[in-house]
Amino acid sequence: MNRPPSLPVRLVAGLTTALNAIAAILLTAMMLLTVIDVGGRYFFNRPVLGSFEITEIMLAGLVFCTLPLVTLAHEHISVDLFENALPARLRRLRNALVQCLCAVAMLFVAWRLVPKAMDASAYGDTTASLLIPMAPLIWLMCAMAALTGLVFLGQAGCSLFAAPASGSGTPLSQAEQQ
Repeated sequence: MNRPPSLPVRLVAGLTTALNAIAAILLTAMMLLTVIDVGGRYFFNRPVLGSFEITEIMLAGLVFCTLPLVTLAHEHISVDLFENALPARLRRLRNALVQCLCAVAMLFVAWRLVPKAMDASAYGDTTASLLIPMAPLIWLMCAMAALTGLVFLGQAGCSLFAAPASGSGTPLSQAEQQ
């Protein structure tokens, strides 16, 4: 008997879909902007005004929007030289410790971005050429860093308290299959 996915699973799936869509749109927009800018510069001697600033903003948004996705999918780069030498219980403990350290690092980044975002809001910080407000981007970066930290904390809890997975795949894909 198939049960419908639980609310947390649906929320994670919905957020994952939304962040994937945002990332795809940003990446496509960066690619199109670069093609138009290079083509305009080469063929018409008319580059896109402020393309560097726009690309910078989109790149920052792309990086921070994909951090939770990469974390959720366990796709961070890792070196597993001693993976097979450790017993399963010790590997789970090590994974939880590393995930907790990563969570602390990401939550620290989010915490340090809050005053920066507040200052940018208060002072009306903008980009140099196009005068695009910086506060919304910094708030987005703060939120995505915090979300990534929470994902790491959730993964640390799963590493410590969840039964060892039989099979492969990410926790999300395993939950979706149930």
